[in-house]
Amino acid sequence: MTSSSIKERARVPTEQDSSIIRTDQPCKTLVVCPIGLGNFVMATPALSLLSNQIGRANLHLLALKPAIKQMAEASDLFGMVPFWDVDREGFRPGLALIGSLRKQQYDYSIALFPTGDWKFGLFALLAGARTRVGFAYPNSRIPERLQTVSLPLDPLLHDTDQNYRFADHLLGTPRRVVSTLNDAPLAQADLSLQFPFPSSHKQVDELTGQRYFVCHPGSSAERGMRDKRLPAHAFAEVIRRIYAQFGLRCILIGGPEEADLRTQIQADLRDETLNITSSNLNELAALIAHSQLYVGNDSGLMHVAVALGKRCIAFFGPTDDRRNGPYYGTEPGRHLIVRRDDLTCSPCWTLLTVGANPACIYGDTRCLTDLSIDKVWPRIASYLGGVLH
Repeated sequence: MTSSSIKERARVPTEQDSSIIRTDQPCKTLVVCPIGLGNFVMATPALSLLSNQIGRANLHLLALKPAIKQMAEASDLFGMVPFWDVDREGFRPGLALIGSLRKQQYDYSIALFPTGDWKFGLFALLAGARTRVGFAYPNSRIPERLQTVSLPLDPLLHDTDQNYRFADHLLGTPRRVVSTLNDAPLAQADLSLQFPFPSSHKQVDELTGQRYFVCHPGSSAERGMRDKRLPAHAFAEVIRRIYAQFGLRCILIGGPEEADLRTQIQADLRDETLNITSSNLNELAALIAHSQLYVGNDSGLMHVAVALGKRCIAFFGPTDDRRNGPYYGTEPGRHLIVRRDDLTCSPCWTLLTVGANPACIYGDTRCLTDLSIDKVWPRIASYLGGVLH
């Protein structure tokens, strides 16, 4: 499907359009948040705009993961944060939640990108939202059948800009994000990602006395996301080389479910790592905030690092960094994307396949499993030489 056909299938708002959400009338709104932690962080500029224009009390957010519920409540952008973890709880809790949400009598529901799964459109319909707004997805017509208004996706926009432009259109506010469907730069506002937890750590004195970087070698294990991981031995090699050439030690970060992965990497190292851990989101924020930079896969913690002002070296394989790479705003070159440049199949998880995450055509995700550190190290070293002071 071409870029033009994506736009033709949906209603395309124009400069003359009035706002879809009328803030001069009742506008109680339920936002269906994307399912990943990183998706929430990338959507914070759009969510802030909606909260400011609609009013915190009128804006509710359906959180689909515990960490998203925590972040949403800490952000103070929402009057209420209902919760349903569809992956772990199944449909019964969702049906019970629908019953309670119908009492809210929502005027609008907003499905942010990428929440194109039919079950979330049905959720908004059953929750009684009178006007249901979302995107037209190129690989599924179902969301459009469940939505009152479907807006077009722009294949050149980063997810952050996609959702911010979406919020602009809904509110009828001056357009801040513009794409001409070519290689011209985007006209953007100063869009800053937000991570709402203050940084605090019991070893903060030790952190401030160290020059180190954080490395997240994991990624979500759900919905095939393990395929986004560079192998452990490759991370160990990168950590070893950064320490040898630049003198930076590494703190490995991630959730408790990735403890074995971190142990595997540390087994290949000696003096290159610092044994400092985090037990909550405040401590995680402190580890990242005091670091020199982030190194890791395409993961939610990569977006947290961006929100905390860190530069990133990010390894990408199946996912499309143009869509969900570390957000650089108006500063191209701020982050370094590392991927194999000899595979025409990468990326294969693009806007045209969003939600489907097709399996590797070779069966081995060789875009990451066979990525040679020897070949990419000159680019990494050059980048580090330019950004480390």
